[in-house]
Amino acid sequence: MCWAEKADNYSALCRAAASDNDNRARNREESSIIADFGRYRQLDRREKDALSGNLTDTATFPALNALLMSNSHKNKTFATFLAVILGAVGAHRFYLRGALDRLGLIHVTCLPITGLVVGLAPDANGFFTALPILVSAVAGFLQALILGLTSDEKFDAAFNAGTGKKSDSSWVLAVLLVVTMMIGTTTLIGTMARLFDLLSTGGAYG
Repeated sequence: MCWAEKADNYSALCRAAASDNDNRARNREESSIIADFGRYRQLDRREKDALSGNLTDTATFPALNALLMSNSHKNKTFATFLAVILGAVGAHRFYLRGALDRLGLIHVTCLPITGLVVGLAPDANGFFTALPILVSAVAGFLQALILGLTSDEKFDAAFNAGTGKKSDSSWVLAVLLVVTMMIGTTTLIGTMARLFDLLSTGGAYG
């Protein structure tokens, strides 16, 4: 057998070995994911509540964490936009941390609280009816500034670890932050002024 044939045979053996290793790795990964789901199903209700549905917990569910995080790159500009537009209902929190994020759910409670105000005090000033939503919106503006001013490296470390992608913020984010400052400051000052007016003068200034 000439050296060329030996080289071809050696290459074929290497490819076969690599393919076999890939199959074994894939089988181990699938087994780990199945094991993670099995552990989660065996938890009692209190343990599941303590996890708050966080299947990406690296200590408890390492295989699921690798699987889920590999396809969930989060865009910082979009997250900031959500905080500005829909921050009152926690849309940015759900986008970044999942549907069971506690702070996001706290944001959502502004809606039933508003409904309670309407139901229990239908003759109340409209400002007090909208106050829960205004407070939640101001918190959303603040979180928008925090997200937007976070460096791309820190944002990726917090939300994009393991995705293999890096954030690259552009001038759009800078414009969005300026708009956030304008709207957020106006909303905060207006809310505080109106609240002071109603509590101290009974709405003498309108």
